[in-house]
Amino acid sequence: MPAELPTPPPKQPTVEPSTPSEKSEAGAIALPDFEAAQSGLEKAERFVKLVAENLRSGDATKRIVTLGGVAFLALNPVTVGKVTEFFGVRELPKEYTTAFWLGMGGFGATAVGAAIVTVPKRTLEPVPERQAIKGLRSFEQKDAEIFKRLERGRDLQEVMDALDTVDLRLFVLLGESGVGKSSLLQAGVMPSLGQVGFAGVYVKFTNREPLESIAKALGIEPPGTLVEMLRSAVGKVGKPIVLMLDQFEQFFVQFQEEKRSEFIAELKAWYESDVAAKVLIGIRGDLSDRLLEIQKALGYSLRPDQSYRLERFAPAQATEVLRVIAETEKWAFNQAFVEEMTRDELAGLDGKISPVEVQVLAQMVSREPDEENQRFDRTAFQKLGGVDGLLGRSLRRSLDAIPIKSDRERALEVLLALTDLERNVRSGAFSVGQLQGMTEKVHGLPSEVEAAVRWLLEARLISPGESGGAVVYELAHERLIPALRQVANQELTEANKANLLLDRRVNEWLGSGKNGRYLFSWRELWLLRQQQGFLEWGQQRSQKQALIQRSWRRASGRLAGVGTPLALGLAFGIWSHTPPGQIQWTRWDLMGLANMGALQGYNKNERNYFARNDFDSTLDLVTSVEGHPFPTLWMKGLAFDGYSSEKATEIATLISKSPNKE
Repeated sequence: MPAELPTPPPKQPTVEPSTPSEKSEAGAIALPDFEAAQSGLEKAERFVKLVAENLRSGDATKRIVTLGGVAFLALNPVTVGKVTEFFGVRELPKEYTTAFWLGMGGFGATAVGAAIVTVPKRTLEPVPERQAIKGLRSFEQKDAEIFKRLERGRDLQEVMDALDTVDLRLFVLLGESGVGKSSLLQAGVMPSLGQVGFAGVYVKFTNREPLESIAKALGIEPPGTLVEMLRSAVGKVGKPIVLMLDQFEQFFVQFQEEKRSEFIAELKAWYESDVAAKVLIGIRGDLSDRLLEIQKALGYSLRPDQSYRLERFAPAQATEVLRVIAETEKWAFNQAFVEEMTRDELAGLDGKISPVEVQVLAQMVSREPDEENQRFDRTAFQKLGGVDGLLGRSLRRSLDAIPIKSDRERALEVLLALTDLERNVRSGAFSVGQLQGMTEKVHGLPSEVEAAVRWLLEARLISPGESGGAVVYELAHERLIPALRQVANQELTEANKANLLLDRRVNEWLGSGKNGRYLFSWRELWLLRQQQGFLEWGQQRSQKQALIQRSWRRASGRLAGVGTPLALGLAFGIWSHTPPGQIQWTRWDLMGLANMGALQGYNKNERNYFARNDFDSTLDLVTSVEGHPFPTLWMKGLAFDGYSSEKATEIATLISKSPNKE
């Protein structure tokens, strides 16, 4: 009877690979998941950079916490156990786990102690709201009474007279940054419109869609066409409306031509309609020429009475504003000193004074901790260091209140993210979440970015707003931008310094007609080369690249002019130490000795004879080149001219016996 065959084991079900990297043909090697590997490497790189930054620039607490975190990841029992398995150790000593957790507790206690000892108390308290001092912020409608006393009465009357003109549809208020356009509109025009039978609607343009901003100000949801919204608003209030579109330069800065054309079409429809609404545009003077785009589309030209340029203060006006501020704050006021200061120190070359400089000056005085210095007289201002560079010192003073260097860097990075340095304007209004997402500009952790926003808000360097139900922030004033550049160059990382340099220099280069004096130096080019992976090109990418390329060409040309002689000299020196070079130097030395007297005493006929008969054969020996095709002229004309055959042969014999002879 044949033996019974064993029953084969049941066939195991085939497990289908779950990822593309696991799927492969039979016998083939599965490809690795490159995307997962790249993601892992990027996370590891960010972690390493974070550790390096904390250890390099963090305070004591941050360094201890960072070291503790690294120790936890590297020395925890699970990680160490897996590592020791490679060396045949299957089980860690029982005391290891206890020692590990005791060490972690020590790190924690040390970190808490360092925080208690080293972290100072908050020195930047919320600035109390003041009646006449706004710093970089604008006066608002609630400030109408005090604004009447701040030397803008005539300007307000000019604007109101124009708006009260029956046939006026569009009015433009222009002026340089810091002259007080927003304050005039909010604290002057808005409260005065009711007196002439109008209702005012104030809209501040940002990077938000224009129609959305207008709908928000009108209280209309969802946004409709401009004509529909204005007609609805007029019906609700029962009187004509003046729609004030402030910071209108943002419309040209933030939106491309295609997007602008959509809103301009809305303006055209309003302009041709019979809706009882006027539009007042507030815009920076240096960008007011962009309004031609709207004028052409609407088919009109501004008459002289349809625009008004707001000017800076005369010294007498600035003095009166400071007197009102001193009166409301109950400060001592030296009239003669303030008149002299405004005329000789605050006034520019044209004899005018920016209102924002007056405000910043008053704000600096208000922040003096010693009440004895809160006064407008010579002694107090000497203690403050004078009035030069008011904005720069104000910014520096606000940032110096942040005790930790890395936190100051985050605050500066947030300010720069809110700034368009290429065009010296605000870049828009952004929420904390949006700022946290700008990882190429703001390099801190989310919590650090949030803390920076709080500091800047308390210092009134940024202004809050609302967009889509979220709180957004923008730079308090564009007059802050030059001071921001200066402070950032001293505080920021190399990458940010490179971007600041590139933004500033390309504008200088283009503004000078591409003058060569604005090309980068070697040191600046090296900075840009080191940070090339972090450069922000923006809309001037081609111009920036052209500037860098031209700078490299000039630098290379200068290097060639200086380096070529040096390279030739170096090459000659190296050749002189080679065997052929040493042989040639021996020949020149022997020829020099002969020329100094050893072979003298032969007349011209003898020299000619020797040159005709025996020179060629002798020269073959001296040059070691049979037929001496190239050096003949040089050797015959200089080296052996006037030497007899015997002496020439003697030189050749000595050279042939030289120890350097090949």
